[in-house]
Amino acid sequence: MRLILLAALLLQAAPAQSDADKMEAALKKFGERTYSIMMEGKKIGTAVLRTRMEKEKGRTVAIFEDQITIGEGEMALKMKETASLDRLRLLGAEGSTKEGDKNEKVSVTVDGKKAKITGRDPEIVVELTDAAVGEHGMLRMLCAAEQKVGASFKLDVLSLTAEELQPGHAFTCVAKEQIEIGGKKVDAFKWANKGEWKKTRKVGDQEVPATTTVDNTFWVSPDGYVLRSMNPEGMEVVLDAK
Repeated sequence: MRLILLAALLLQAAPAQSDADKMEAALKKFGERTYSIMMEGKKIGTAVLRTRMEKEKGRTVAIFEDQITIGEGEMALKMKETASLDRLRLLGAEGSTKEGDKNEKVSVTVDGKKAKITGRDPEIVVELTDAAVGEHGMLRMLCAAEQKVGASFKLDVLSLTAEELQPGHAFTCVAKEQIEIGGKKVDAFKWANKGEWKKTRKVGDQEVPATTTVDNTFWVSPDGYVLRSMNPEGMEVVLDAK
């Protein structure tokens, strides 16, 4: 009888892992990564992506601290993004950009479904959806997704580059293939990221139509971190293998 009771205890299902716990585990795999930025086969810059968790107002939040440098410091971007572990919903961001002698600081304050972007002239207020993520959180959501050919999902992304909310960023895992990283062949899941958004912009006294498009490709490791990415202009970001 004791053996039967012991077996029953051993076979009991472990407590289900919450979505927040799953996200935290996925983010820990992302860790800190350094990448080379390439154009036409030549290195033009470096990107360092850092992911960590910290306590804020009694809860655990995700912190993304990313830094991009082009050339010998001619162009640089630093961004810190804070997100909820619930689908990496954007909570706020702050950062700076440097291009030549021009320096800019930007911050995003989220209040309910509104995001106020300061540091731009004029200040911008953007209406958010319940699950809006930042551009840096978007990358982590891709890595936290199920790495499986045929998997797909959509995200609503606050783009500071386009100064708009871009609903429905579409991600589709189109293949599993081997790519070369640091002279070695490694397995990777290839993801296509596409989207198109139409709106009008004010130029002088007139409203003119404008279209923003996204057509990027990412290769993600089975463990959940970016190995390589490429945009339509041919700029490539490749993991620096240790």
